[in-house]
Amino acid sequence: MEHRKYRKFIASGSIVSIVSFILVCISFTSDDWIDAKGSVVNKSIVDHYLDSIIHYGLFRGILTRKILSSSMIYHIYFTCVWEENLCAWSCLKDEDSRLHEVKALIRGRKPTFSCSPISVLVWPELRFGIQDRNNTNGQDD
Repeated sequence: MEHRKYRKFIASGSIVSIVSFILVCISFTSDDWIDAKGSVVNKSIVDHYLDSIIHYGLFRGILTRKILSSSMIYHIYFTCVWEENLCAWSCLKDEDSRLHEVKALIRGRKPTFSCSPISVLVWPELRFGIQDRNNTNGQDD
């Protein structure tokens, strides 16, 4: 009887361990730990930028900038300057460039957005302007 009891404990413990391991692997590889939206502060100056979308996981993330009728997608990395106790997101490729950019931000300099996108999407419905689907004139498009 006791052997059967231990077998159940071992079997249930093994199942819980396997499920936990799978969940940990999924969470490490996911880019959806942090989902955020970035907005342009002064839209009167820059009216062709739409809200950006940020998805960030444990080690890496993706930034989608929406400009006019296109979306540009960038890899982003969380970079910290430990002696200043500050961190920032950066889309630059190598670590030294990212550290230099974060240190420049700490000194109050404006960043130069010199990242190259990993892909560019062009939305055809935005190319000619968005049509109002709730047309109040009673006319069909």
